[in-house]
Amino acid sequence: MHRLLLSLHVSCECGYKKGENLTFAINITTRSGCGMYDVRWKDILPPELQNTSPLEGNIGNISVTKSKIVYVTATVVADECKNVTNKVDVYYQAPKETFSSMCDYMKTAELNFTLRAKTTNISIVKTPQYIELNDGDNATFTINVTNLGNETVYNVDVRDMLPELLINTTPTEISYNSIPPGESKIFEVNVTANSSCESQNLTNIAYAEWDDACLCNKDKPNATNTSSVYVIKKNVELNLTKTADKEVIKNGENVTFTINVTNPSLTCSAVYNLTDALPAELTTTNTTSWTNTIAPNTTQSYTITATANTTDCVNVTNIANLTYENNTGIVSKDANASVLITNMPELTITKTADKEVIKNGENVIFTVNITNPSLTCEAVYNLTDTLPAELITSNTTAWTNVTIAPNTTQSYTITAAAAANITDCLNVTNIANLTYENNTGIVNKDANVSVLITKTQSTI
Repeated sequence: MHRLLLSLHVSCECGYKKGENLTFAINITTRSGCGMYDVRWKDILPPELQNTSPLEGNIGNISVTKSKIVYVTATVVADECKNVTNKVDVYYQAPKETFSSMCDYMKTAELNFTLRAKTTNISIVKTPQYIELNDGDNATFTINVTNLGNETVYNVDVRDMLPELLINTTPTEISYNSIPPGESKIFEVNVTANSSCESQNLTNIAYAEWDDACLCNKDKPNATNTSSVYVIKKNVELNLTKTADKEVIKNGENVTFTINVTNPSLTCSAVYNLTDALPAELTTTNTTSWTNTIAPNTTQSYTITATANTTDCVNVTNIANLTYENNTGIVSKDANASVLITNMPELTITKTADKEVIKNGENVIFTVNITNPSLTCEAVYNLTDTLPAELITSNTTAWTNVTIAPNTTQSYTITAAAAANITDCLNVTNIANLTYENNTGIVNKDANVSVLITKTQSTI
């Protein structure tokens, strides 16, 4: 008894088109108690294929339970969609059951597979091909799907496969029941960039697939096209503020400056450099420069305690400078706070009279000079002039909260008359009093001048 197994295989059973090559494998195996002799094969190709290797041959004898494989190559010459069949016949001799003589036998195998025409060809083009987006920017991608073939394509599915940092604000998928030959469909996808804390190059892929009746479902044709998107990192804008705990200090007193660096970003940290340039009139032993990383949505504070070191009166400004890098490049920001350093000067007072001797009823003019010798500091003072009872005036004799500028003198004059009823000769003293505040406290100074009043002689 003898038995022969014959099988015919091809690498893919569907979807070959004109010009493509395929290879058939003819597997001949004996399954009997004796071998096969004078084994010959013949491949009967369908007319849609043109062989590129022999279609028949003799492989001689095949021992018991052994196999031999023959390969036939062919090229598709038809440009159409259809199912075709390749047939193989195998001829051989085997002994009769009695082993008395040899008999001729034949075995046939068939293989069905699909040819397809080069008709369903879709082009997909996506624009813009390149775009740069900042965080929060909006953009529109246009996808143009065109049927370049000569037959209508059906069930066309188009998808825009957005990368993670692009958030769609309109649908990213659309389906068309059919697209006739030469016709195009336009599909737009609107997106918003949601960048991360680092700039990234992204690829945005447009994808289309459609049904081809000549193809197996597993081989549904598709087309892709890409756009390059450069998403710029989230922009970080740090804020800088500076305050002082005092507006006015004296020489030797302290002032504390507070510097706040704020990162309002909810997601991104930043690295910055901070320097505080104290003016020459202030000294400190504290650190005045820092390099630091600030986390999202946080504020970092720095304090500097400085001491006034000048005998001048001066308004000094302390400037803090912040530098960091964001999407625009290196950013430099300043914040300042001003402090008035006051050093109350030592005022001087002098007083003179234009006459040393007057008669009763005559006038004398007193001049009071207030001098501020400081080159930088102004002062505020009160001045009173107390006339003795023997002198009478209608002029002002008291001045309050008078401001005197640096390196200036202010003068006051009082015209007084000796009382007419004076019958004796008197030496009277006029006293001017100056009060002001300096670094030591309230200062009180007097200046005086004396005048001799002589009585008028009677005429005999």
